[in-house]
Amino acid sequence: GGVRGGAGRRGGGGAREGGRTGRAAVCAAGNDTNGGASGLVVVAGFLQDKTTVEAMAAQLQDRIERDAITRAALEEAIAIGRAQLGEKAVALASVAKILHTPGENCLTPALLQLDPLWDPLRNEPGFQALAERKR
Repeated sequence: GGVRGGAGRRGGGGAREGGRTGRAAVCAAGNDTNGGASGLVVVAGFLQDKTTVEAMAAQLQDRIERDAITRAALEEAIAIGRAQLGEKAVALASVAKILHTPGENCLTPALLQLDPLWDPLRNEPGFQALAERKR
């Protein structure tokens, strides 16, 4: 699975701490699933936890290189995490690459237009061009 399961934007500081605690517990338990790892990257981005986004992105690189089926979904999760952190240029470069990467739950221009996870990039001209592109 991918990361398009309905991430909400509710909660304040308490929710942020709860998220960090829960994320730490999942990491400590040795969660080794693509869905879990990609979800952690997205959550860390929402929590503005750059350290975790960077650590998870580095941890996922081997899987990204080895697994052609889940490669695009993992790269997408990292791009969403970076977009949430405000790293727009890096996230946009990843999106452009992901759109050309076949795999499970492939990202499409239509999904870019509709998925609220991409809201931090929505007003960027480069993002708009990618979202309007025909495949």
